[in-house]
Amino acid sequence: MLTFDPWIHARPGLQAAARRGDWPGVRAVLAGADLAELSWSVARLAELSGVEKWLRRLVEADPSDALAGTTLAARETVLAWQARGSGTGDTVSRRQAREFHGLLVRAEDRLQVVLAREPGYVPAWEISLRTALGLELGQPEASRRYDQVARRVPDHFPAQLEYLQHLLPKWGGSWGAAEEFAAECAAAAPDGSPGRAVLAAVVIERFVAERRPDPIVATLPAVRRAAEGSVLHPSHAPGAWDPVVHSQLVFLFSVAGEHAHAAPHFRALGDRPASAGWLHLHDADRWYLYERALALGGRAGRPPGRMPWEPPRRGVAWVASVVVCAVLAVAGLAGMLWGVRTAVLGDVGSGAGIAIVAFGPFGIGVGMLRRAFGTG
Repeated sequence: MLTFDPWIHARPGLQAAARRGDWPGVRAVLAGADLAELSWSVARLAELSGVEKWLRRLVEADPSDALAGTTLAARETVLAWQARGSGTGDTVSRRQAREFHGLLVRAEDRLQVVLAREPGYVPAWEISLRTALGLELGQPEASRRYDQVARRVPDHFPAQLEYLQHLLPKWGGSWGAAEEFAAECAAAAPDGSPGRAVLAAVVIERFVAERRPDPIVATLPAVRRAAEGSVLHPSHAPGAWDPVVHSQLVFLFSVAGEHAHAAPHFRALGDRPASAGWLHLHDADRWYLYERALALGGRAGRPPGRMPWEPPRRGVAWVASVVVCAVLAVAGLAGMLWGVRTAVLGDVGSGAGIAIVAFGPFGIGVGMLRRAFGTG
C-alpha cells in the first residue's frame, strides 16, 4: 500500500522505543548507524509529538549525552516552525514570532552545550544550520557552520539540504547562488553519492516558488546527469536518504513528462516514496500512482487533478457554482438597496437592519465568485 510515511524508512523499533520514552532502547536501535542514518533518525524523532517531555528530563539529568541534546534541539526547532506557521513573514503574529524565537534560542543554546563538549559532533552542526536560519544569524555564520560539517564529511547530504535553504531567494539568497552550491556539491562528491543530486532540490524549490514547469524543463539535461551520477550510478551504495533523492528526481522527471527517465526511480521506490516534491500537488498519492503507471506501462487512466500552473477546469459543476454565487451576490445587493430605500423614506432602523442582513449573502457571493475566477 502506497505511503509517504517517513517512518517506513527508519530502523525497526525506533518509533516504538521513542513513544515509550525508552532512551536506552532508542540508542540500542541506532547502534552502528552511520551519520546519514543517524541524521534520518534524529529527523524522525524530532517529528514525534510529545517526545520533548521525556527528552528534557533526560538532558537535564545527563547534559553530556550529545545525541539526546541534539535530538531535543531538533525537536524544539520543529516546534518553533509549527508555532510560526508556514505563511510569509507578514502573516506571522507577534505572539507566534515570540514563541518561534524563544524555542529556537532554546534549541541553539542546547546545541552550543553539545558542541562545547564535542566540537566535532556532526549531527549538532547539522541542526545548528536550521536554528541559524530561523534566528537569521546571517550567511557568513551559516557558511561557517556548514564548513564544520563539510570539513569532516564532505558529502553529508542532509547538511547540504539544510545549508541550501540559506541560499534560496526566500531567505535572502538567489537562484544563482543555490545552483552554484549544487554544482559545487556535485563536483566534490564521489560517484554514486547523493551529493551529486543536490540540484534536484534546487529545481523543486524553484518550481514551488514560481508555480510553472519552466525551471524543470530548462534543467533537464543537468537533472539527468545528477541521477546518473548519484543513485543510478553503478558504484552507488544504498543509504538512508535514497528515498528522498529518488523521490526528488522522479518528481522532476514526471512533471516534465520524461517517463523513461522516471521509471528506474519508481522501481527503486515502489510503494514507499518520500514526500519530496509530491506533497506540493493536490492528491499526491494519486498523482504518484498515475505517473508511475505512465512510466512503468500500467493503466494510468485520467490525471487525478491539475498541475499548479494549469487554470481551473471549468465544467458543469463550476458553471453551477458560479450561478449560485451570482444569485447570492445579486440578491444581497438588491437587499442592501432596499434597505437604503427604506431608510431614505424615513424608517432608518428597519432600513439599516435590512441592509446589514443583506450584506451577508452579498459578501459570500462576491467572495466565492472571486475564488471561482482565481482573483480572490
